[in-house]
This record gives sequence, C-alpha cells and structure tokens, in this order.
Amino acid sequence: MKKKTHSVGEKTPDFKILTSENKIFKLSSVLKSGRKALLVFYRGHW
Repeated sequence: MKKKTHSVGEKTPDFKILTSENKIFKLSSVLKSGRKALLVFYRGHW
C-alpha cells in the first residue's frame, strides 16, 4: 500500500487528538473560527 504524502499548502483532513492535558483537540474547531494553524510533528521524547 502506497502512503499518501501532503504538499505544502495542501489542505489537511480534519482530525482529533488528545492533548497532554487530557483534552480533545479538533483541528476543524480552530479553523472554523477563521484562525490558521501550523502543524508541527516532533518525533522524540518530552
């Protein structure tokens, strides 16, 4: 199965993740208010 990659400027599908404070973060809730988001993926230990 080939993995899909995203290009700069391409729209990201909506997703939900659990924050370090055990709260659910949903991307669409940020974007619907007209704000922009920068997603940073860090591979490592905190």
